[in-house]
Amino acid sequence: MVALRYCKLATPRMKEEDKAVNVPAEWLDSDIVVVSKWYWPTGWYKIPYALELGGWSKFDRFVKHNYPIQSFIRSDVVYWFFNQYEIFRSLKYKIKYRICNPRRRMMKAVFQPAWRDLDNLVIDFHMQCLIEIVDEEKIFESNYTHSDENRTFAAELKECYAYAKTDRVKLLKAIDDAYPPLRSGSLFESSQSYPVRAVEAAEKCLTECDDKVMLWVIQNRAKLWT
Repeated sequence: MVALRYCKLATPRMKEEDKAVNVPAEWLDSDIVVVSKWYWPTGWYKIPYALELGGWSKFDRFVKHNYPIQSFIRSDVVYWFFNQYEIFRSLKYKIKYRICNPRRRMMKAVFQPAWRDLDNLVIDFHMQCLIEIVDEEKIFESNYTHSDENRTFAAELKECYAYAKTDRVKLLKAIDDAYPPLRSGSLFESSQSYPVRAVEAAEKCLTECDDKVMLWVIQNRAKLWT
């Protein structure tokens, strides 16, 4: 074996750095560093920090050929336990999120227990995306929006968030308040006239603002994460 030719047997008192040697690897572009360990008589290979493109597959073939038992323990067994841990972790979160969905607040805000047309759901979904990323995910508390290249994004996000959180609610209330109350006993006649042009202008402004904010959310969706 290559390891036996270039590495002596270690004793319990030998230090790792005292027995570090470079083992020429015929299948690799660079040598493999093998150190002596008192608990492993054939040498303990060190895993490189980085290799060239295609180097890791060559490294795996080399260690499996020259250090089969050590490679099995350090690679196959470790990866098996790691995969089992990931399976268990994935199952845990599936059960957890099924019981308590992490977007339950947003779901309740968008999908209310009442019949609503899809055009309104589309608007509410985009508005709740802004509220969710700011209020729930706390994007402004991270360093993501503090860099120079993201300052413009942060300023636009604050403006859109303010509209989705408060300004739009005020605009909707102003439109509703502009309509006079209906006369008792009549569904079509009102007790007084209302400013038609002002209401139409407010509704037009609402539509334009909604379109701009929704378009901004779509265009910047790649940055809506923490």
